[in-house]
Amino acid sequence: MLMLGSCTGKSGGEAGASDADSTAVCSYDIVGDWAIERIVAGDTLSLTPVKTDSGLPQTITFGEDGNYGVKTNCNSLGGSYTYTGDSLRFGDSFSTLMACTDMQAEMLLGRILPEVTVPEFRNDSVLRLNTDVPGTYIELRKKNK
Repeated sequence: MLMLGSCTGKSGGEAGASDADSTAVCSYDIVGDWAIERIVAGDTLSLTPVKTDSGLPQTITFGEDGNYGVKTNCNSLGGSYTYTGDSLRFGDSFSTLMACTDMQAEMLLGRILPEVTVPEFRNDSVLRLNTDVPGTYIELRKKNK
């Protein structure tokens, strides 16, 4: 698996820049398929999504074209996203509307995805989608091809 990333300093090499101004900004490639490992909504709810009927994990796929798709165990969600390295925003979205017995994961995803602001790469294969609400995030794991 190849994970692309790059880091640049914020100080821009300016003379007299302090160490506090020279933090690195890293940009990783999020394009591809990510298994949804956990959805956390504050102190009240932590959910590990069930597998789909075919036994596969629920996933988010980020396309090179700026669109994303979500496969849950029932419905599909999708829309546009903008990723700039230290910021991730989800734009207009859609969802299929089938009624299913377990829709908790997709309901949480539909609520939390629009609130995502910061992508946090934990290592080469774990991505945490953080919101501005403390303790509210979605944790993803890069799927191997």
